[in-house]
Amino acid sequence: MDHPTRHTDHGPTTAGNGQGLCVACNLAKEAPGWRARTRGDGEVHTHTPTGHHYASPLPPNPVAHSVVAGPPPARSRAPSSLEVRLHDLLLAA
Repeated sequence: MDHPTRHTDHGPTTAGNGQGLCVACNLAKEAPGWRARTRGDGEVHTHTPTGHHYASPLPPNPVAHSVVAGPPPARSRAPSSLEVRLHDLLLAA
């Protein structure tokens, strides 16, 4: 799991300190001169060794979006056997 505030910098291993980037991005942020921090609102600010600054706002909340947008569209195909099995496992949990 990718964390803006690194574990070595006492960053917590929590969803609030998660950014969900790929392994390569996570490794880049471990290199000297990189710094990333999460603001109180969840937005991540990344500073590069070249002096560039990037702000990564949070993606839209899918739950809030679905309430505004209404129900999801009808499925255009039947679920696969894997999807059916995963659904059954989730219901059994």
